[in-house]
Amino acid sequence: MDGYFRVTKIEPRKLWLEGYMGIKGTVSPVSVSTGISSMCKVGWVINLELGKSWKMLECGNVYPR
Repeated sequence: MDGYFRVTKIEPRKLWLEGYMGIKGTVSPVSVSTGISSMCKVGWVINLELGKSWKMLECGNVYPR
């Protein structure tokens, strides 16, 4: 799955995302590194490609709120 997602919740090594710009529903939790989860902010919109187990495969643009 790929597209734009809004960050709705953050925990260490996990992001909760909701669809944005045409993608419906929520995707959660997505496994990320500690570095990524510590830098992200709730409300950011991120262009992602996600694999079957909700792991980040590729990241594009990030838009702060």
